[in-house]
Amino acid sequence: MKKIIVLFVLFAFITAAGWQCTREQPEPLSRKMWGQIALLPESAPAIGYVNIQSLKDSPFFSIFEDHIGKKHFYSDEYQEFMDATGLDIRRDIHEIYFCFLPEKEGGPEGILAVINGSYQPENIINYIRGHEENETLSQESYQNFTIYDLDDNEMSVCFADSNQLIGGNRDLVEKWLDNYSSKSSKITPRTLDRVRSLRYKSQGWLSVDVRTFMHKMMSTIQRHWEGKRFEGLKSMEDVNFSMKIEQDIKFSGAAMFSNHETAKLFKEAIKGWIATAKLAVSQERKAVDVLNKIRVDSHGNQVSVRFTMTREDVETLKNSRPDLALQ
Repeated sequence: MKKIIVLFVLFAFITAAGWQCTREQPEPLSRKMWGQIALLPESAPAIGYVNIQSLKDSPFFSIFEDHIGKKHFYSDEYQEFMDATGLDIRRDIHEIYFCFLPEKEGGPEGILAVINGSYQPENIINYIRGHEENETLSQESYQNFTIYDLDDNEMSVCFADSNQLIGGNRDLVEKWLDNYSSKSSKITPRTLDRVRSLRYKSQGWLSVDVRTFMHKMMSTIQRHWEGKRFEGLKSMEDVNFSMKIEQDIKFSGAAMFSNHETAKLFKEAIKGWIATAKLAVSQERKAVDVLNKIRVDSHGNQVSVRFTMTREDVETLKNSRPDLALQ
């Protein structure tokens, strides 16, 4: 009897260990990425990242080019821009870190982007000045940097060095420069937990503390739809999205709620949307098969959405119903 119990425990242990190994664990947060996130304003409730360089090597990049208009990269105007600045956006932009902050009373929403790449700052500024609408481009020294104000001072840009272009609201640009100069970087525990939970970190992700945007979000929903249908969204706390693109695209999204009842209802709502999408393309078996790849699960207060799709899958959705495609 003891042997049977021992064998049973051993079998259970091996099975559990094997199951844990087959689960795709979140990618680790690199020291470099930690450092870049820590330079963003500590109060930013929404932060994100896109690795442009790695996406350019994927079979999906041509779909993105088609969406934004590939012809723009082969126009005389773009050639003039490259000749004057030495910058080719397709080649010289490497990665982008960004964040959003909710609007303050009477003010605009805050936005900041840190665009890492290879620049010739003087050439770029001279090109901007050379256009009639930017002849009065104002500049101001801040610490050891030069900040340029655009659009009636609502947006500002600054080259921290030849590899980092900082753009956004003036106060946020200054905060980033303060952190950069003093090497005083910090991430709140809540933000760190959200980022660490992201399944994929090396190519593209977005992490949002929804609570700070909830009032505006609900106001927008109530203006366009019947507000009471979405009352449950008020219990949403965090939303995370991440993706990994190689020969196929892997997507992982998660929403955290304050209670499991609302999480369960949200899961059913997403499944209902997928069912509606299937009905919309019901005459095209391939499109239905692609939508069947979307997995929706809930565990406690969290709802997750995951899928893996090939380029052919995305093209199938794009051709069947453009509004369903991942463009």
